[in-house]
Amino acid sequence: MRILFSILGLIAAILAIILAILPLENIALIPAIISVVFALIAFLMAKNEEKKLIKFTFVLALIAFAVIIYKYIFTSEAQVKIDEDFIEKNEQSEEKAIEELENLEELDNFEVSD
Repeated sequence: MRILFSILGLIAAILAIILAILPLENIALIPAIISVVFALIAFLMAKNEEKKLIKFTFVLALIAFAVIIYKYIFTSEAQVKIDEDFIEKNEQSEEKAIEELENLEELDNFEVSD
């Protein structure tokens, strides 16, 4: 049973690292937490037996958490910057469209006299 929980924890930790590296860092929290829970259960079951695999699982889970936190902190600011730029360009394009419509209205009001 201890080996089963160790292997499940290891698989969950590897999956968490893969998801954390991809742009799915929010989803990576789920397997990272599951990995810690399985590793903790295996650690409590192991008592005096060998715990290298369990410790390795904890290390991988910590690496996954570190990558998730790093990406959350440093990519969220860039995303906010991109959103602000998009909003500014959108406002500028609306103003330009309003000016063009006003120019069209002026041309429609212009009468040609013979």
